[in-house]
Amino acid sequence: MPPPTERLFHWHGQNAAGQPQQGQIRANNARAARLQLLLQGIQPRRIGTRPQQPHGQPRRAALTRSMRQLGTLLHAGLPLLQALEMTAAGSPPAMAHGWQQVRQEVESGHALHQALRQQSWCDSANASLIEAGEASGTLDQILLRLAAHLEQVQIMRSRLRAALAYPLLVLFTACIVLAAMLVFVVPTFAQMFAGFGAELPWPTRLVIRLSQAAIAWGWLLPLITLLAGLPLLRLWQRHATMRLVMDARLLQLPLLGPLLTQAATARWARVLATLVRAGLPLADALPIAGQASGNRCLADRSQRLREQLLQGSALAAAMQQQAVFPPLALQLVQTGEASGTLEQMLARIAELCEAELQQWLRTLSTVAEPALMLLLGLLVGGLVLAMYLPIFQLGQVL
Repeated sequence: MPPPTERLFHWHGQNAAGQPQQGQIRANNARAARLQLLLQGIQPRRIGTRPQQPHGQPRRAALTRSMRQLGTLLHAGLPLLQALEMTAAGSPPAMAHGWQQVRQEVESGHALHQALRQQSWCDSANASLIEAGEASGTLDQILLRLAAHLEQVQIMRSRLRAALAYPLLVLFTACIVLAAMLVFVVPTFAQMFAGFGAELPWPTRLVIRLSQAAIAWGWLLPLITLLAGLPLLRLWQRHATMRLVMDARLLQLPLLGPLLTQAATARWARVLATLVRAGLPLADALPIAGQASGNRCLADRSQRLREQLLQGSALAAAMQQQAVFPPLALQLVQTGEASGTLEQMLARIAELCEAELQQWLRTLSTVAEPALMLLLGLLVGGLVLAMYLPIFQLGQVL
């Protein structure tokens, strides 16, 4: 029976003098790691397979700068250990600690991608890209391309959030205004109308009933949302099938779906082009590109593409069967396979998807503002009109 594989544990504790200590240790399990530390005179307080970041998780911008700095230093001819030391020195505290751990792992004989997989701020897709760069001898170029990719993803995310922030803010404001009117304004009008002694118009009756329901049962809405949201969130975190279905449904939404599809396809194509350029086989690069897309549905389709490629299918034909990629991507992939320029066509797909995404965001920003203002005006104006309608009728009678 083969011996159990040793793992790297990160620990925090104190020595016999009570001074705080931290470090790394290799052991078969956490109990064995604790025993080794006790034998060394260390009282461990925390032992885990992930490093503890005392200063919080680093931002994506800091990760982008660190990757670009490391790639630049390697491209200038510096040894990897020296480049890692300089990268750690130029990183924020939350990431500098991680880079020092990466340097220690590399110095002990591990590959760079293996050391980075131990860090919570480096996902598996980025580590796989670096692994491809190490295998092909183009680590510096891969790091610079990875930095450019992370920067582009950050720009796309910020633009998408900025485009969606205003509509969501207007809708939230409309809900607050309507709720305040139903709870505080409408009851005052209802008391005044009670002395009219005449039947109220149906819009007014409807608004008064909504106000009564909001006052009587409105407090239950946050409670129901909390009681139903926590189990659903836990279910979503634990069940991969549910997350896959939700990501697939997001791509099918009327307005948001095309935006998410273009963004995910751009990330998928850019990473795939980088991996193919680094010499990684297309079948092996597809799952990595799927993970980097940020959408579990696209990651699942990429795994299916890999299986079809291993069975002898062409990439364009396999993509067409998955029915998730934009038509333009299918055409360019088919052209790239026929002309032997698949790498260039994949990069072109990323550029065109990003350009189309920007056009979508500009259109959304232009159309959403007047549409939402019109909706807000209709809701508030309709509610005010319903409240003043009995007064108008009373004035006509008098």
